Amino acid sequence: HIAVVRNGNTITLYINGASISSLTTTTSIGNSGSPISIGAFTDGAYPCIGYFSNVRLIKGTAVYTSAFTPSTVPLTAITNTSLLTCQSNRFIDNSTNNFTLTRNGDTSVQSFQPFPGATTYSGTVLGGSGYFDGGGDYLTAPSGAVSGLGTGDYTIEGWYYPTSFSLDSLYRRLWSFGSGLLDSLS
Repeated sequence: HIAVVRNGNTITLYINGASISSLTTTTSIGNSGSPISIGAFTDGAYPCIGYFSNVRLIKGTAVYTSAFTPSTVPLTAITNTSLLTCQSNRFIDNSTNNFTLTRNGDTSVQSFQPFPGATTYSGTVLGGSGYFDGGGDYLTAPSGAVSGLGTGDYTIEGWYYPTSFSLDSLYRRLWSFGSGLLDSLS
């Protein structure tokens, strides 16, 4: 589980609920004209190889402000959820916004999920994760999903399970908002 949380002027990166890095900034995050990209940079560069599950963007709320235990069940659209995806039998936004997602490359829905025993996969009812093979696979949501991040509180979270690692993996982008600052935490 990976979470990036802005609480005031502090941005913290959590891995499996433990804070591993933070920075203090007054910089506005996200370009309101840029889409959010999952699995690569907004132009498809630096693609990830692996599974993404339960990717959630919450604008206006710092959900985690100290160490926590990641959820053991699929995430839901809590208050201020702007985007919730990679958890269904197709690539859709399960937030109340119902943003249209654009699938790039041959990314696919797979039964892999981070919640052992919590649910079972069904191709007609429940998905699991999006699989990205690093060959141009990524998802984009419209700029409305990220506009307004600015300097306010937010939480970006989800599960990422890499299936390949090499030195160039250090440059891969889990998600991108058209802002170099967040990309440096990716």
